[in-house]
Amino acid sequence: MPVTPKQLMSAAETDLAGGNHETDWRSVASRAYYAAYHGCREVAEHAKLDVSQMGSVHAALSDALVAPSNPTALRSLGFMLTQPRRWRVDADYRIDLPFTKAEAALSVETCKQILDKAAAISA
Repeated sequence: MPVTPKQLMSAAETDLAGGNHETDWRSVASRAYYAAYHGCREVAEHAKLDVSQMGSVHAALSDALVAPSNPTALRSLGFMLTQPRRWRVDADYRIDLPFTKAEAALSVETCKQILDKAAAISA
């Protein structure tokens, strides 16, 4: 059965509430980012934006959303997605650096705002 961005966010929130270790918080940031990423991807597809992959699929989505010819709401969504992407990269790849519960909580809150904005754009 397919998974929705809202279900990914719900999993991130559940893990944040129950997590008590850095590995949990890293997972939370990753799940929250992917919820936001897929929510933004749906918006981009609905807007018929070119998200072709010249490199990273994540960069391609952000680049497509922030294109100067897009409405402000789409550009704003693309800019909002950049910070959670950084947190996700830190959580997944920079295991030599500490990752805190506060960072995970901020990632969840930011990604929830992104999903809300994506839903408003799609409505």
